[in-house]
Amino acid sequence: MTDDTVSLRVCILGGPTLWRLGLRALLRGRPNLDQVAHAPDPARVAEPPDVLLLDGRIADDFLSPILTSFPQTHPLIIADKLNASTALAWLERGALGCIERDASLPELLNAIRQVAAGEVSLPRRLALQLVTRMARQSPPRENALPEPLSKREREVLTLLAQGLSNKEIAQRLYLSVRTVEGHLANVYGKLNVHSRTEAALYAVRQGWVRLT
Repeated sequence: MTDDTVSLRVCILGGPTLWRLGLRALLRGRPNLDQVAHAPDPARVAEPPDVLLLDGRIADDFLSPILTSFPQTHPLIIADKLNASTALAWLERGALGCIERDASLPELLNAIRQVAAGEVSLPRRLALQLVTRMARQSPPRENALPEPLSKREREVLTLLAQGLSNKEIAQRLYLSVRTVEGHLANVYGKLNVHSRTEAALYAVRQGWVRLT
């Protein structure tokens, strides 16, 4: 998760002008969001943002050009309706997250922070669908680890694989969010993974989360 002291540059790209202005007004002044710009197309993006909020209606046309111009930018696509196939196609083309247009503001802010930290961000139902699909298509990983997970680390990982956010995991286990983040950092290190999706995939392969 992004450090509380980090200032992020966000740009809203594409879509109707009133939509961009409305979303910009919602985001301005929020913690960590130092700059919130908007532009109708990639040519109008003045400087590389940390996170690009891209309207899903034009994502197919704008995703590749913006990543070519700003390869370090993390795109988060906002779409009317999402399914696993569409989300996976966007992720494979370079997006780092997808969120539905009717998501709440806290959900959007959480997705922005996850994407800014280099983590894949998806709605819970899509994350579970994609992890399940990946688990079925790839061979199981060996159970043995150089350093086994502790009971608490396994509990945190299992809840993560069920699609819970760090805040929800903290509430479920009566821990602070910082403590959950610490456990996840340990889990990532022990599993040699770099994202929530990779960690969740490991849990599914081990049978700790039931496939649906």
